[in-house]
Amino acid sequence: MIRQHIVHLLEDGSFGGVTENLKLFDRPEMALRYSHSVERVTPGWSIAPKLEADIIIIHYSHSWSRLPFLWSLRQRNSRAKIIHMEHSYSKEWAALSVPNLNRLKRLMTNVSRNVDALICVSDAQRYWLNTLSPKLAEKTLTINPFSDMTALKALSLAKPHLGRPLTVGTFGRFHPDKGFDTLINIFDQLPSGYNIRLLIGGFGETEEELQTLAACNPAIEFIGRVEDKANFMQQCDVVIVPSKYETFGLTVAEAKAAGRAVLVANVGALVEQVSDPRQICDFDKPSEVLARLSRLDAMPLDRLAEEGRADMAGYEKRIIDGWTTLLDWGAPIAAH
Repeated sequence: MIRQHIVHLLEDGSFGGVTENLKLFDRPEMALRYSHSVERVTPGWSIAPKLEADIIIIHYSHSWSRLPFLWSLRQRNSRAKIIHMEHSYSKEWAALSVPNLNRLKRLMTNVSRNVDALICVSDAQRYWLNTLSPKLAEKTLTINPFSDMTALKALSLAKPHLGRPLTVGTFGRFHPDKGFDTLINIFDQLPSGYNIRLLIGGFGETEEELQTLAACNPAIEFIGRVEDKANFMQQCDVVIVPSKYETFGLTVAEAKAAGRAVLVANVGALVEQVSDPRQICDFDKPSEVLARLSRLDAMPLDRLAEEGRADMAGYEKRIIDGWTTLLDWGAPIAAH
C-alpha cells in the first residue's frame, strides 16, 4: 500500500491545541495509511512553497493579507488536495473582534475558492461559517480536534460528597477571553462557609492580574502550568470552562473522558458538548452563575460524570473515521 504524504502548514510559534491535534497522525490507524510532516510558514509572504505533498493541511488562520499566499499555494501545488482546518474563528469571537462582518464574509468566500475542503472543529462553528458564505457549505465538514485521552479514561469516576470540600477545577491559557477573572469574582461572592474550592491551572499574560484578584480568597488555589492533565482532573469533582468564545473547547471533552461533571459558558461550541441545561452558565449574568455554584451539591454530579464518559467512548474513532473518509476522497475539487 502506497501511503499518501500529508504536509501540515503551521505558523512559526504555533502551539497548544494545534500541535496536540497533530498527534493523531502518529496513531497506528493513521500512520499505516499516511506519512506526514510539518512545514513552518509565514503566510504573510506572497509566494507559497512548492511541496512534495499529496495532501496539504493548513492550520493557520486566514486574513486579507494572507490571500496571495493561499492563491500561490493552490497554483504551485495544483496536484495536491488542499484542506484548511479552522482553529480560531467562531461566532462569539467575531462578535467581540470583527467590526465589519461583511469583510469576513468576503474573505471566507475567497478562501473557499482555493481549498478543497474546510474542516470545522465543532458543529456550531460550521453552521456559523456556512451562514457567512453559502460557497463554504459545499466544502465544510465537522471533525472534532484530537487529544490522547488514554490516561484520562483510566481515572476512576469522580466521587463528590465524601466529607471534603467540593473541588471545582479550571485550566488553560491565562488570557482575558478565557473568563478566569469573571469566575474568580463569582467565587468571591459565594456564601461564607460554603464547602467548595477552586483549583486553577495554567499560565499566560494575565497570570499576575488573576493572582492579585484571588489573593484574599483562601478557597482559590493556583497550581501553575498543567503538564499532566490526568493528575489535574483527579483532583477535581467538577470542571468549569468560563470562556467568552471557543471554536471547540477541548477541555470539556477531556473532562468528560476523565469522568468529571462539567459546567460550561453559554458558548455554542461548549454547549453542544453537554446534555443537561443545568451545565450551561451565562457568565454575562454572574448572579445566575453564583446561584448555580451555590447549588452544585444538589446537582446529579455522579450521573453527569458517568454520562459524559459514556459519550466519549467512541470519540477517537469518530475523529479517525472523519479524517480517513476525507483524505481518501478523490481528486481535488479545484482540478475538476
